[in-house]
Amino acid sequence: MNGFETVTRLGGYILMFSILSACISHFWNMKNLIGYTLSGILELTTGLCRLQNANIHMQWKYLLTLFLTAFGGICITFQTRSLVTRKLSMLPYITAKLLNGITTVLFALFFSKII
Repeated sequence: MNGFETVTRLGGYILMFSILSACISHFWNMKNLIGYTLSGILELTTGLCRLQNANIHMQWKYLLTLFLTAFGGICITFQTRSLVTRKLSMLPYITAKLLNGITTVLFALFFSKII
């Protein structure tokens, strides 16, 4: 796979998941904590942009930003799967990403109490 094909494939996933997130938020009221989380889980950049403009408490924004950044999003999962040459088992991979996000939030809560 050459560089142009790789960039096109990755960009296509970003575009597809951004459009999916926009369609979901257009048809359902996504202006709550669950909506911002779902948007970020689908596509990280779009979700973080929506979260930035959200009218929620700053600590929730902080924790959601940490979780979403550590998790990476479904879009990034599809991008990874499309570029990995070996067979990638998706369930353990997504489980590890979820655990990474949860662990990051727990560490942030723990260390914010200490500091």
